[in-house]
Amino acid sequence: MEVIQAMVRCTRTERIAALNNISSFFRVDAMRKLHIYHKSFKDWVTRDDREDSEYYVDQAEVEQSFATCCLEVLNNRILTREHEAWKSTNEETYTPEVLDYVLRHGIGHLCASGREEDARQLLLNVFWIMSRAMTDDSGTMENDYDTLSSDTAVNLVGRAVGLSLNALRLDPRQLPGQLVGRLMASTGEDSSCRNSVKAELKIFVQQLQDFESYGFKWWCPITPTWEQADQSCVRILEGHTKSILCVAWSTSNPARIASASNDKTCRVWKSSTGACELILEGHTSGLNAVAWSVDDSFLVTASNDKTESLG
Repeated sequence: MEVIQAMVRCTRTERIAALNNISSFFRVDAMRKLHIYHKSFKDWVTRDDREDSEYYVDQAEVEQSFATCCLEVLNNRILTREHEAWKSTNEETYTPEVLDYVLRHGIGHLCASGREEDARQLLLNVFWIMSRAMTDDSGTMENDYDTLSSDTAVNLVGRAVGLSLNALRLDPRQLPGQLVGRLMASTGEDSSCRNSVKAELKIFVQQLQDFESYGFKWWCPITPTWEQADQSCVRILEGHTKSILCVAWSTSNPARIASASNDKTCRVWKSSTGACELILEGHTSGLNAVAWSVDDSFLVTASNDKTESLG
């Protein structure tokens, strides 16, 4: 409720009056969240032929208003070097809930209101990136970059974020090192990126390295040992129903791959097509290792059922 009050810039009295006015459509639960009785309510209040109605909502105007407010909060609170305090530069205090909302939804509001350039500047801003990574749903951070995926620089940073998600779920403080490490090939001499994109990414990586407000120490990679953001996915092999713990390439036939999974099976794949050629079963527990024989005529698998199988 306080988030809505902050976004529409109204007083507490005005918010309560508005809430009472639409109470016939909404109910408020113990967590003070608004609930819509029917999914068609939004379509009803935003319908153009209801423009003169008391309950009409101009969706474009709302998106523009929310985008402006989100950018104002970010400029006052996040995009400055004074971002240890919860108070903005104009002495207006923002609650953690408001800041969390702005970080999660600001990009969406900016793009919905046609302010893609403002959104782009945020997506390449170290202050915003680190603040966004510290929210509870950093796993959805990649979706913010998908909104401008046609922009090469934004797309590459977004792909670097996506490749870093497993590390971020464990510790979001790994983000600067992950981004620096995964963007190295894009900024190197052999990069296939346009010079303008390469130059912009070099500046971005340098800003990550020079940023002084992390509040923690981090490892900075010096060689591109991790999977790089500009590496394209050649093929996705699908079929296992649980996690895959080991993969082995055939030494005599590079087109064949074997994978061992927690679904108790080993699969042999044709890398050129992604087709599954063979499924090996028999273990009573998940597999944790697989290897080809010297002449690649056999596969040996090891399982949590304390057995090995040759097939």
